[in-house]
This record gives sequence, structure tokens and C-alpha cells, in this order.
Amino acid sequence: MAMTGMNTVRFQVRGMRCAGCVASVERQLRSCVGVSAVSVNLVTSQATVVGQVAGDGTAWVSQLMTRVEAAGFEAVLTEGLPEESGGQVWEPLVLVGVALLAHGVSLPWGMVSHGVLASVALVWGGRLLLADGVQAVLNGAPNMNTLVALGAIASYGQSVVALVWPQGGWMCYFEEPVMLLGFVRLGQWLMDRAKWESATAIQALMALQPTTARVVQHLETEETMRELPLAEVRMGDRLMVVPGERVPADGVVLSGTTTVDESMLTGESIPLVKAAGATVTGGTINLTGALTMEATAVGSQSVLSQMVALVAAAQMRKSPLQRLVDKVAGAFATGILLLSLAVLLYWLLGAAIDGAVAWRRSIAVLVIACPCALGLATPTRSRLLQDGERPMAFCSKGVIAWKRLIAFRW
Repeated sequence: MAMTGMNTVRFQVRGMRCAGCVASVERQLRSCVGVSAVSVNLVTSQATVVGQVAGDGTAWVSQLMTRVEAAGFEAVLTEGLPEESGGQVWEPLVLVGVALLAHGVSLPWGMVSHGVLASVALVWGGRLLLADGVQAVLNGAPNMNTLVALGAIASYGQSVVALVWPQGGWMCYFEEPVMLLGFVRLGQWLMDRAKWESATAIQALMALQPTTARVVQHLETEETMRELPLAEVRMGDRLMVVPGERVPADGVVLSGTTTVDESMLTGESIPLVKAAGATVTGGTINLTGALTMEATAVGSQSVLSQMVALVAAAQMRKSPLQRLVDKVAGAFATGILLLSLAVLLYWLLGAAIDGAVAWRRSIAVLVIACPCALGLATPTRSRLLQDGERPMAFCSKGVIAWKRLIAFRW
């Protein structure tokens, strides 16, 4: 990988769940030598790093990916489509249903049954989230999942203590951690759907490009035609395009008359007549006649490739709200953990009250901070307003919300 001067490298970062994760990844990448600009997008799971590297940049790229993995994430040099979701939508809904059942229904054996239901729900539906939150603490970069995990574990632990030691006067809140995990998992599922649909838009454009081309070659005694991979086509090559095929590259028609469907490029549904001297664009469909063309732009220089690059760049660009959230979330999780510890120490040492009361108030800080806007409302907004509708219209009339609800693919 030869790299000189200012260079840009893009790769996927898997495992990001909130704006705090984005801030952690950006902080790790900015600490690498030679990096001048970093942009990490939560919706597309893409990281873009701009830096100045002399000579072979393989070691530099390897260092970037190593820093990301050291923070507890997975870095992959691929343009592939992300998974559709990190789980099914019915998982968070079942979690919420279990919480409501435990809260509003009187079950046999009382709180014991509630505790069993909560235990099964947490282990089954929240295991990945809890593991990620704990791992983030071990990596020294606490995130939203850390707050959710600590809040859920603490409130669940308090409920277990209250169940086995009733004389302590503690209250059972088995439904609270389940409800908490359910709503946060729902927000994460919405974010995963937004990631998948963003990548699908790019993949749909890339699918318009054919994989092979018929190259006309002139030998000493005859003219032959070979079908070659599109990557081997060069500018100036003569290409044959038969009816029903997509034009493999941008070029100029040398011979033949046909009609071409350019709706993918211009939106015009009426085919256009192409004869000798006319220009054709890669990805458009040849309809009626065979033509011979000369390739004038291939690979990344073609119009279709530039369209894909523009769409990818637009999706990588952060909105002002995303930049603000990423900036705040970088210190939010750590601040809440320190605040919870300060509350515990204040009521335990400064106010000299009962340790159980101090513990409950410390837990309350964690639980209240868990389902905050940084962890739930931001991915929800990204899903509902993904096509660029104005938030003002969403707030004033609710038209967008109803449209999304009706057309939503569950």
C-alpha cells in the first residue's frame, strides 16, 4: 500500500452502540502519529481518518486498527454490508412485556416468581448489552452500556437482597432493570436498522455496475472479442454492448444505433437514442441494438463510482446534533459514574446515615441516567428522520411519525 502526502483511509468499526463509543474511537484514532482529522459515524459504522504518511502506509493503517481494537471494538477494512440488526425487534418487546407482567400481575409465590422472570429476561435478552458495558469499563472507556449494565445489575442486586433478607427493609424492583434493558435494546435495534438501510442505499448503487465487459481486440489477422472482468478494462478499450446489458463504463459510441434507458442517472423514463458520437454512462441499460463504444472513464473515475462516493460521503457527514451528542457523551458516562460514587460517599460518610439508604440513592443516580437521550432518543431520531425530513415538521404535525409507523417493516 503505497501512500504519500495526505491520505484518507476508511474502515468499519463494529461494536459501537452509542455516542460515547464514537467519542472513545475518535480519541484513540487522534492519538496516532500522523493523524490530522478523524470522523466516526455511528449510523454507518464507518471511520474516516486523514493523515500524512510517507512511503508505505501499511504499518500506519495497522496502527489505527490496533488502537481501535485496544478500545474494545473491531476494526475491519471492508466495504461490505453490515448485519441487518443486532437482534430481533421482539426481544426488547418481550423484555418490556415481562417487566409489565411482573409489575401488574399477582403471581404465585409472590416476589420469588417476579425474581425468576427478571433473571431469565436479563440473562436471555440483556446478556450482550451487560457484557459490553462491563467490558467497556475494563477497557477504560465506559459508555452508555456501562451505565445501563451497572444500573440494571445494581437494582437487580438490591431486589435480590430485599427478597432473601426482608428484615433489612429494602424494596424489590425486579421490573425496573428489565424495563430499562428493554427500552435501551429497542433504541439500539432502531439504530442497527438505520445502519443497515444506509449501507443498502450504497449497495444498490454499486449493483448497477456490471462485473464483466466484452472487450474488442484487434489482432494481426482478425478482430476478436473477449469477456473480461470490469477491473481489467482500461481507458481507450473498445467495448461491445448487446441489447439487454448494462453499459460497463463511461464512453463514446463508435458504431451502432440503439436506445438507452438512463433513468438510473437522470430519472427520465423515456429511453434516449444513441448513435455514433453520442456519450453513454456506465450502469445505464442498452435496450434495442448492439453498439461498439470506446471507454473514456473506468473504475473510480466513472460517473456511477463518483455517485457512490458522494452518497457514502454524505452519510459519513455528521449533523450538528450528532457532533454535539458525540462531544457531550465522551465524558457523560465517566461523569455519571463519579457522581454516583460521590453520592454514595456523601450519604455514607458525610451525612452518616444508614448504609442501605446511601446505597439506594447511589443506585438511583445510575438508573435515572441510563435511558437518557444520548442512548435512546438519538438513534430513534436517526431512524425516523433518516430520509432528511425536517424535525420541525415532525414536531408540529406528526405527519412524518405516522408515515414511518405505517410504512415500517417490522
